[in-house]
Amino acid sequence: YVTVSEAIALAGGPNRFASPDDTVIIRVDPAKGKKRIPIDYPAILKGTHPEHDLTVLAGDIVYVP
Repeated sequence: YVTVSEAIALAGGPNRFASPDDTVIIRVDPAKGKKRIPIDYPAILKGTHPEHDLTVLAGDIVYVP
């Protein structure tokens, strides 16, 4: 299993043009369509909201604009 913070780290981390405050997981549910799950990435790094560090599922897109 890979969490959001691990996936971002494996990708090399956010670059200087990114907005980590606006990180979302885009998850496709066959019954309901696309679902956007907001992630407070800076709070994950600070340790104040570890519950936002969700497990990335197959087919998920971690989007850091």
